[in-house]
Amino acid sequence: MKRRRERGREEGGDVRAPLQGHDERHAKERRKKILSASRHYKKILMTVLEGKIRAEYSALEIAVVRIFIPRGRLSCALV
Repeated sequence: MKRRRERGREEGGDVRAPLQGHDERHAKERRKKILSASRHYKKILMTVLEGKIRAEYSALEIAVVRIFIPRGRLSCALV
């Protein structure tokens, strides 16, 4: 690994450069998962606000709603 890193420096390029595309793709997939999760938790939040709290929604899920959903959307949901 050390030898490979030295060779990269000699050629004038960063050894980690080829991995960059993969990292961006991974980050994009993670953002997509967070967005789908926020939609899921928004539904739970609306259910809670309508007073239809069901046994399957734990306190943890309701807490996660506050983390995932931005304040703007949360205030819209409260209206």
